[in-house]
Amino acid sequence: YAYTFYIEDPDTNKPLFLANVSRDITEQKRDEIKLENAHRELKELNEKLEDKVKDRTKQIQNLLHQKDEFINQLGHDLKNPLNPLLNLLPILYENENDNEKKDIISVLNRNVLYMRELVSKMIKLAKLNSPNTKFNFEIFNFYDFIFSSYNRFYIYYFKFFII
Repeated sequence: YAYTFYIEDPDTNKPLFLANVSRDITEQKRDEIKLENAHRELKELNEKLEDKVKDRTKQIQNLLHQKDEFINQLGHDLKNPLNPLLNLLPILYENENDNEKKDIISVLNRNVLYMRELVSKMIKLAKLNSPNTKFNFEIFNFYDFIFSSYNRFYIYYFKFFII
């Protein structure tokens, strides 16, 4: 930049001196250009990174969906073979006279019930992870719920001698 000025004689108001002050700002301009270029490059890199994050997020969502579908299918595939066992083991137990065999059947029945519970939990977990899951919260009497559940399962377990 350059700044030119003159100094006047106070008595005559005529210019006495002409002065020029200048400074070379070539380096400053080069630095400004470098900074602008760096800013532009940083902005482009940021945009590419955002695109990459969006793509990866989409891939992860797809993989999570596939995982949930797999767990759901696996749960149903494991649950179906348990149903005949759940139906037949109590009949075998009732028709069996040998106490040792009854004990074995009782253990089998307990384990099949446990497996069914695990599979049900796995299916519920897959459903909970689904983005389509909606929760309906409601107020209820917890004591009545526990008491009714206890009575229901108490009768079921004693019916098949599973304690």
